[in-house]
Amino acid sequence: QALLDTGCAKTCMTKKLFDNIREFGHIDLTLDSSTQIGIVSCTGNTEAVAGMVPVSLKFTDENGKSTSTVISVMVVPTLTEDFILGYDFLGSTVIDTIDQNYLKIKTTNSDICQIPIVMQQLPTIPCRINTSVYIPAQSFKWVKVRLDHGHRTSKVPLMVSEMAHPDITLLETL
Repeated sequence: QALLDTGCAKTCMTKKLFDNIREFGHIDLTLDSSTQIGIVSCTGNTEAVAGMVPVSLKFTDENGKSTSTVISVMVVPTLTEDFILGYDFLGSTVIDTIDQNYLKIKTTNSDICQIPIVMQQLPTIPCRINTSVYIPAQSFKWVKVRLDHGHRTSKVPLMVSEMAHPDITLLETL
């Protein structure tokens, strides 16, 4: 399993996954740590990259069509997912299209290998804020919220799905 992330510039894997592949997969992967690289994560934290490694990825669809490609993968100490397919792969010429159901990859004989995309719906977490926040249309803003039901307070990306407060007013569109 891998997270498809067009907002991630480079395909990445965790150091733990890298170590597990080397130890249990009996695959000789050599980590190139000669270049000092740092990345800024989706949380805004900067983290040093352990190194780069060429990885062969094989994809087989439900009809048995398969294709493989070798890409350079960044090995990072920690990630939200063990493996993230970034834009370097998702925006490459080997990709035919991506839609809501399939990642469609070109095969060597000009066929299409359709890999199902499994969407994972995250649970709704009730939260609240105690201050006024202005978020301009079509923009992003970090908002500090208090999560209900014993969750700790932290900065989280927020998608408003319901406004259940009588004092909230929406600004008119200009």
